[in-house]
Amino acid sequence: MASYNEIVLEISEAVKIIDFREEFMKQNATKLLFPTVTKSLLEETDEREAEIVRQVTNWRIVNRHLVGHYGGPSGAYIVPNGAGGTNILGPDASIVLIQRFNMIKYKTVCMFLHHLFDFYLFLKFIIVELRSDSDSSLDVHEKMMDWMKGGVDEGMLVDPFTSMVKVYTRDAITNTIYCHEHHNCNRTTNIASRVLLGFVLSLYDIFQ
Repeated sequence: MASYNEIVLEISEAVKIIDFREEFMKQNATKLLFPTVTKSLLEETDEREAEIVRQVTNWRIVNRHLVGHYGGPSGAYIVPNGAGGTNILGPDASIVLIQRFNMIKYKTVCMFLHHLFDFYLFLKFIIVELRSDSDSSLDVHEKMMDWMKGGVDEGMLVDPFTSMVKVYTRDAITNTIYCHEHHNCNRTTNIASRVLLGFVLSLYDIFQ
């Protein structure tokens, strides 16, 4: 996962920093998570991140009729935070299935740090995050919980520093969030999605 700085702002403060469109501001986002681009980050996570995006893209090509939207680390999503507000989160890779995408309530585009980001207020989908050397285990866990509380069906957290992959899922009936830990992962490990039929994340070029 890209290294992220977390800024908790009142909406009035956010306006001073970022020129959001008026309709975006109405979402009352209170948490912004955005990439901190450093030399270390670019050198140590870029290839791993690209490999994750490649695998997600390959699944989308084969199953394009099932996909409403997919993206890489340059995209971000507006997600409910469970307290009546919203957070802005950016995954390393994501897939929104067509039936979920068709339920989107809001879509806009804004300029942020000279990059064009597509922001979606969505209900449910699947994301993959990669931990970088500048992320703490607690930080990435909290971000994954933000994703799940926001309505994600499944979240995969790839941690090459502890040789672990955590798969976060939700019980659709009780809304309970579960974390399934895969320990002692290596280049021969494959992690099958519990949501996307046929999607298997290979760690061969991620755990080097």
